Amino acid sequence: MQGDERVGVVVAGHGVFASGALSACEVIIGAPEAVVALDLAAHEDPAGFGARMAEAVASVDHGAGVLVATDLPGATPFNAAVRLTRGGTPVEVVAGVNLPMLLETLLSRDGAALADVAGTARSAGRNGVVRWEPNG
Repeated sequence: MQGDERVGVVVAGHGVFASGALSACEVIIGAPEAVVALDLAAHEDPAGFGARMAEAVASVDHGAGVLVATDLPGATPFNAAVRLTRGGTPVEVVAGVNLPMLLETLLSRDGAALADVAGTARSAGRNGVVRWEPNG
């Protein structure tokens, strides 16, 4: 991988979940490069969304592959992303995106391999879910 390559990221979800998550990241770390939010409208056709997903992946792919972070496993955004794993662009898919996952992913992708970025996303997502216990 060349030094100027970075893993692209597509955040996808229902309603305005994806654009909201990316907006929160921008408040915290600034506007990241090679990242796009893809929102699924309430009555959008899955095939049309799949085509938009393919365009989004192509728009952020700069040679290092693309991580697609979706809100729910098994739903339309996830399924559209999984279909793209069978294409020419290397694509990894992680479902259950949360803000800690997205922030850590965006901060750790420069010069990293796509599989490592996907692993970071999964770990950060899990570690970002905590339960506060007043006596613990």
